[in-house]
Amino acid sequence: MVLHGFSTLKMKKYTELFPIWLPTVLVILLIGTIGVSIVGDYGITTDEPMEIDMVQWNIDLIKEGKPLPEDLSFYGPFFNTIAEIIFRITKTLSPSLRDGSFHNNSKKLLLKKIKVKHYSTFLFSILAYFTVAKLAGPLCGKNSIWLAPVILAFLPRFWGHSFFNPKDIPFATMFIVCTFVAALLLRNLSINNNSESEKRDTFLVKEIIAFAIAVGILTGIRVGGFFLIFYLLATHLFIEYPKLKFKFFREYKNFYKLLIATWQITTTVCYPSIWYAPIVIFMLASSYFGKDTWFGNFLATHPSLQLKKIPQWYGILFLIAFTSWVLTVFVQTSKDFHITATKRIAERASNFLFKKPVKYIVVFPSAVIFHFSFLIWFVSALVYLSKHSWKGDVLFDGNFISAHNLPWTYIPKWLMITIPLPFQIAFVIGILFIIFNNKHQEQYQKSIFLLLLFQIFFLPLIAITRGSTLYDAIRQFLFILPGVAVLATVGIVRIYDILKKKFLKVLYVTVLLAAFSVIAYDMVQLHPYEYIYFNRISGGLLANASRYQTDYWGLSLNKTAEWLNKNCPTGSSVVVASPNECLELLLSNNIKLYKARYRKRGDWPPLENGDKFKKPFYYVAIRKWILQSAFPECPTVFKEERMGVPLSLVKNCVTNSKEK
Repeated sequence: MVLHGFSTLKMKKYTELFPIWLPTVLVILLIGTIGVSIVGDYGITTDEPMEIDMVQWNIDLIKEGKPLPEDLSFYGPFFNTIAEIIFRITKTLSPSLRDGSFHNNSKKLLLKKIKVKHYSTFLFSILAYFTVAKLAGPLCGKNSIWLAPVILAFLPRFWGHSFFNPKDIPFATMFIVCTFVAALLLRNLSINNNSESEKRDTFLVKEIIAFAIAVGILTGIRVGGFFLIFYLLATHLFIEYPKLKFKFFREYKNFYKLLIATWQITTTVCYPSIWYAPIVIFMLASSYFGKDTWFGNFLATHPSLQLKKIPQWYGILFLIAFTSWVLTVFVQTSKDFHITATKRIAERASNFLFKKPVKYIVVFPSAVIFHFSFLIWFVSALVYLSKHSWKGDVLFDGNFISAHNLPWTYIPKWLMITIPLPFQIAFVIGILFIIFNNKHQEQYQKSIFLLLLFQIFFLPLIAITRGSTLYDAIRQFLFILPGVAVLATVGIVRIYDILKKKFLKVLYVTVLLAAFSVIAYDMVQLHPYEYIYFNRISGGLLANASRYQTDYWGLSLNKTAEWLNKNCPTGSSVVVASPNECLELLLSNNIKLYKARYRKRGDWPPLENGDKFKKPFYYVAIRKWILQSAFPECPTVFKEERMGVPLSLVKNCVTNSKEK
């Protein structure tokens, strides 16, 4: 039977793939098992309560019919919302959450939310380990793909962040997933390109939509995710344009039309500030165009356009516009694909949508409204993010430098001192090997390589050339590390392949094992602060702690809070000179917490109001700016340290006080 034959062929294919993928699956299972078992070791960071709060802020403002502020309008809420949904369906769901009230929830409930979010963040990062293996296969052979997830796990900065960073790790994971889907899409586009097969077209449409949705989700995490569309286009042009010349744009016009439309729809769904009410976007845009322009004056002189007056009408109008435009795109693109069922739907829909009354009364105005709303939001988001500035100094190379005036070496230097040296060498060798063997590579391999180069180099180069505001080490560029892991895998595997003599191969593997052992040892020593790792060639943590940022997210404050709860008498006062959100959650209710106004620079004194606190009190500071040097007369009674570096400390200030 045909069905039996088909099943036999499929079974044979899976049987052949099983021994190839078994080591990779086992490696990823091991990584996942280790990760899940240690999630509880990672405490709360300073930004996490705010990240959780943002979800409810969106909900509350929409319920009240108020405009969303800029930070919420352009801050990707996708993963935070998913984590909130996951929490609500877990067994830890609290009855106090059912009434929709969030801000009055107990500390215990918020701590449970953060715990669930840590598990969600790590488990989501597992996708990155699978994806780097899939990308490494075509470049270095399927028998070696298990090495790619190992290398990614041995990048301490990626591993450390993957337990508590709800922004950059999901972005990095989705980025590498989109890179893989883009390469797969380009490969399948080139197969039987001239055939008019319904099955082929159905498959391509699904892949186009899958890629566009993935990029839309990536954009929903961080606006910069839209660059993947340009990476795809640039790679596609590089591969196809020499053959098609100007026919390229005619050939793939509807391909990109469907792609951009699906991305636009997904992004719209991800951002409440787009679908909530388009007029908010116009109001926000006026601040960028200036109050003295006709647009700004128009909004200022028409108070009826304020959202709080008539939010429901804008929502209804936008819903009509959104639906009409989606149907229009569906009709226009599906007519050009050889899919029988879709063509029938398209023909019936086009008979209705493109009749003159409907076309001019509904379709055309709706398309204009939707496109204009999205375009205004998108441009406003780019302008806001490009102008976004964090007013503070960054400790870089031993000097405190303004975050918006850093030298161009900031990103390269951070990468050089935080990526283990063996992987840096392997990364360079991997790139050189692929370049010098370009003539022997298939189109799929070239696509993967080009897309990886875009992922690793393009956005950092833009940040360098534009002088973007940068801080928190390489946190904002964690998305390049999966790509580095793939190309480093290529370098390591190709060196092994070049070696012909057995003793050289054994020696090479021995050196590699030693290198991995050293990295593993350092990660164990730093645990759970792997995200502050510095490689040994740069001197490690001890040599760099006074020259670069370390525990900028205050992860070490969790151990500090444990010590305070255990050792502080009831009614004790604690003064904290760093973001105190996590201490507010972790400290006992019997301890009074006071927040000092600290300087985000290396200026003395580090506190603006340090002389206003009445002793006795305990002083808490993380290793940021020079906060730990405040109150030099007070003895240090506790340190949370790694490798001889105090990440956070407690000083007992009992005497010699200045009264309030």
